Amino acid sequence: MRKRKWIWWLGGGLVLLVLLCSGTTLLLGLSGRSAMPAAGAVEGDFEMAKAAPFMEEPAAIMPEMAVGASRDLPMDEMVADEALYNEAPRDRMVIKTADLAVVVEDPRAAQEQVVAWVEAHGGYVVSSSFSERVLPSGKRVLYGELQFRIPADRFLEAVETVKSLAVRVDREDIAGQDVTDEYVDLEARLRNLQAAEEELRRLLDEAANTNEVLNIYRELTRVREQIEVLQGRLRYLKESVAYSSVRVEFIPVEADEPVSIGGWEPQGVVRDAIRALLRAGQVLVTGLIWIVVFWLPVLLVLGVVVFLVWRLGRWVWRKAVRPHPSRDEAPRSGP
Repeated sequence: MRKRKWIWWLGGGLVLLVLLCSGTTLLLGLSGRSAMPAAGAVEGDFEMAKAAPFMEEPAAIMPEMAVGASRDLPMDEMVADEALYNEAPRDRMVIKTADLAVVVEDPRAAQEQVVAWVEAHGGYVVSSSFSERVLPSGKRVLYGELQFRIPADRFLEAVETVKSLAVRVDREDIAGQDVTDEYVDLEARLRNLQAAEEELRRLLDEAANTNEVLNIYRELTRVREQIEVLQGRLRYLKESVAYSSVRVEFIPVEADEPVSIGGWEPQGVVRDAIRALLRAGQVLVTGLIWIVVFWLPVLLVLGVVVFLVWRLGRWVWRKAVRPHPSRDEAPRSGP
């Protein structure tokens, strides 16, 4: 009887271990899938966008609108519209930007050369400014700042042109923002709103009384406002993709001369020390995040499992090695 009991305990421990491992695997799988969008998320958003103009103030819209919508927008057109939304990916739409800080002999002359090059290659100046600053030595120097937009196909050429005028490049940051998904989504929403606007205009012409006219006109005005907002955003994205933005800071040579003592530059040493400190801090913070987020939960689960197995094994060992009286030995009778 005792042997069966410890066998049941051992089996229960093994089952618990299997359940813990399975649960951990399941949680990891669910966390991986939760980071991905659901398969029907795009289609659901598409249908919600179609119904959005009619979701507000349902009592104000006459029942004839639903009938008219189903009559004027047959299912085949709705399917075709959704097919356009899910069409093959177009060329990626990327907004390119650059931020440069260059050291030049003459900031004013360099800035004028860049402006002339930009205007000659189809770009335009967004802002241009000069400012005087006083150096620690008391000398007054001129700084320049320029921001311009250039056709996207000449973006890298513009960056190289600016760098070619520099004695040294102190900063060069180039970035790109992919807005393809946003543009496609805005186009689909715009098509839906335009279809709703056409339907509302038809219902406005067929309205039978003043109350219907006012309700439909109010809804038509709201849809028109949304259309204008989407059209403005689309124009902005188109222009931002077609014309890349470049910002340049022109630094005079006098203001950027490093302090040098016999060829030794303290500025460079300080800069290298700061960079090493930042790298060390990054490594420490990254390790701390891994310990708190990953290793502590894993070690906690493993510790619980090891503790249970250890307790079970200890209990089984005690049961196995505990001496039992021999069944063959008869109890001694008293005298």
